[in-house]
Amino acid sequence: MRQRFARLAILFLMLAGTWLAAGSAAAQQPRPDSVLALVGGRLIDGFGGPPLENSVIVVRGNRVEAVGRQGEIAIPPNARVISTEGYTVLPGLMDMHVHLMLLGHGDYDHWDRTYRSKWRDVIMPIAARQLLLAGVTTVRDVGAPLEDILAVRDRINRGQIPGPRVFASGPFLQKTVPPLEADFRWAVSGPEDARAKTKRLIDAGVDLIKVIDQDQMTLEELKAIVETAHAAGKHTVLHAHRAEEI
Repeated sequence: MRQRFARLAILFLMLAGTWLAAGSAAAQQPRPDSVLALVGGRLIDGFGGPPLENSVIVVRGNRVEAVGRQGEIAIPPNARVISTEGYTVLPGLMDMHVHLMLLGHGDYDHWDRTYRSKWRDVIMPIAARQLLLAGVTTVRDVGAPLEDILAVRDRINRGQIPGPRVFASGPFLQKTVPPLEADFRWAVSGPEDARAKTKRLIDAGVDLIKVIDQDQMTLEELKAIVETAHAAGKHTVLHAHRAEEI
């Protein structure tokens, strides 16, 4: 048994290739007394150790209770048993930089003009499902129209559509914004405007604040964003893709 798993909160265990939880990862909230046993697969635990063959994983409620090999771990008599023989089992993956409004398209101008009206109801749900099918159970969406991404996040949380747990920033905050992108990029003009726009995002229900092109902002503007976010208990993410930003 690997005791280091005893306190590991579980969101989702992905059986590579075939098994996908019904609904969404975020909405899967098992009863505290429910017991699940995943039996027979090859376990990659994420700690860098060798794969564990013929594994048994016992989950009680939303916590991993025991991990080991068949014959070494007792399976509770009331457990729901799922055979994982022939499959690889691993913890759900996390992607810290996604945009659900994009589906791999490289021509952003064409994409924005052609598919903008489909982001909330078509594109974002498809992207969320693709991530879940790939074993990604938590994502940080760091740039999208505010109402669209919050609506999709909340639909996933309610179990209405499948998808990973989403932590969303809503629109980028930056110094200047192309007109075509104004619904998912908000221009900042001065410290008071920076503070007001950050507060508007927080009041709307975002999970974090995203800043880009911060090398073009004044120090006072950046401080206004970060201090407002921190006062509300929110993290700030800075997109640094140029030497000046870093």
